[in-house]
Amino acid sequence: MKTLLISIALVLSVFIVNGQNITGKWNGKLNLRGRTLTIAFNVKQTSKGLVATMDSPDQNVYDFPTSSTVFEQSKLSIKIEKAGIEYQGTLNENNQLVGVLIQSGEVFPLDLSNPRMKKIKKEPIALDITDFKFTIDSKSMNCDIVD
Repeated sequence: MKTLLISIALVLSVFIVNGQNITGKWNGKLNLRGRTLTIAFNVKQTSKGLVATMDSPDQNVYDFPTSSTVFEQSKLSIKIEKAGIEYQGTLNENNQLVGVLIQSGEVFPLDLSNPRMKKIKKEPIALDITDFKFTIDSKSMNCDIVD
């Protein structure tokens, strides 16, 4: 029973620390040779995976469909094949996407933020395990009580 409780606590702590939700509206300002455009990606989770649309309100463009949206290992990639556009960004510790927008071979810095994403304060998770001695296999996350 003690092994089970410790294992559950450890697994939950891994999910809490590594769980990232990229859904929502991500806004940023794109600087194009002295001209600034507001860009937003609207990312949603569906039964088939992530989907996104792009808004460019300064150009009166809303809900422009994208070809693919992938989020893996803190990296977001959104492609709009019809327009030759790709966004590549990395979610940082401040819950901001730091990245670039690529169009027709030109690369433009574009950092995005989502107002609903709060800065996560990283603190160690405290577990009261003073009555237990155990070992943890970091690859499998198996936990065994040592007598």
